[in-house]
Formats: sequence, C-alpha cells, structure tokens
Amino acid sequence: MQATHSLLKRQQRLSVQLPMFRSTFDYSSIKQAVAALQSTTAEVSRLFCEVEKVIRLLIVIPVSSGEAERSFSSLCRLKTYLRSTMTQQRLNSVAILHQNVLISLPLNDVLRDFVSLNSQHRRLARSVNSDSLHACKPT
Repeated sequence: MQATHSLLKRQQRLSVQLPMFRSTFDYSSIKQAVAALQSTTAEVSRLFCEVEKVIRLLIVIPVSSGEAERSFSSLCRLKTYLRSTMTQQRLNSVAILHQNVLISLPLNDVLRDFVSLNSQHRRLARSVNSDSLHACKPT
C-alpha cells in the first residue's frame, strides 16, 4: 500500500513538473532536454527531479532491436577483453557507461570517491597524477 502511495505521489509530481519543464526549456530531442537540465543550477534541477528520472530512462532504453543487439555485441567484445580481471557487477557498470555516452561524469568527483575508499587507492592516484590528488583529498 505504501508503494502505491509513493507511486501516486511521483505521478502527481511528474504531472506538475512536465508542463513546467516544457514551458521553461526549448528542446526538440532527448539530447537537447539533457543539455537543458545540465545547464541549470542544482536548485533548478531539483525542481524537475521526476522529469530527470524520465529522461534518464529514455536515454538507457533501446529504441530498436538493432540498438539492443549492438549493446550485446559491445558487451561481448568488452567481456572478451576484460573477462579475467572484472567482476560481474563491475562489468555491468562499465557496459552501462559504455552505452550511455550522453551522460557526462564529473571526473573529479569520481576520483575523489575512488581515493577516499582506502589508502591503496590514494597511493595509486598519487602515482598517476599528484596534481589531481591534491584537489581530491578527502576531508
């Protein structure tokens, strides 16, 4: 029952946010909608949280069977190359990143998270680029 209530709340928020998004931004494709969301401040982006979820779903859902087949083909090549050194969870994450080039990652944030995991990661990052590490030291 609580899940149904949560779903209704999200649907209501989307029904309010979608017309607001349409009237605020000029876009005619998913790429333009992504660019519009990325160009906003964090505060404005939070106003369109449900629209952002829908856009993220539209980005990752294959449009045709050919697109799905290309995804599996890419996965096969990737898995062949990295099979011996990668866990299934990491492989899934890399495959998703490989397919979704529209989503840009804040690399400094990724590096900061990686470095904060343990001292071995800090040593590795230090050996790769000491300048980046200075900006990414955990506080």
